[in-house]
Amino acid sequence: MSPHGKNDVQLTLRGTTVASWTANKDGWPLLYLAGFKYSYFNILELKDSTDIVDWGITTFLANDRSGSLQPYEQFAATLSARGFGSNADDVRYAERDYQRHQLVGNAAPHPYDVLAVYRLWLRLRLLSGAWLGWRVLW
Repeated sequence: MSPHGKNDVQLTLRGTTVASWTANKDGWPLLYLAGFKYSYFNILELKDSTDIVDWGITTFLANDRSGSLQPYEQFAATLSARGFGSNADDVRYAERDYQRHQLVGNAAPHPYDVLAVYRLWLRLRLLSGAWLGWRVLW
């Protein structure tokens, strides 16, 4: 995550609904996208669905500072409606990755980082209260 905070947002689209939008691929400001709904979008310099998904994950969604998963779901749903269902799965995977980073913290651990996986497991055990049963057995 970038060092920018929520107060650095330059374009707020919270709760905005549009039928479609068109934009350039470069020059995106920091965004607040929670609740932004649309049926179609077009990125002028991108035609290939893989390039659109890569741009969506690395630029559009990466610049969102809302902390919401809704922008990922909206982007994936719009890709599915355009016939890019397999590419929409990539966005859903990025959504889960983003959600995992929110659980673990702002640090982005390597997927095979055993210590990060253990910390996540420990947090989930602590949150569920199941660790109390183990404490009694020890």
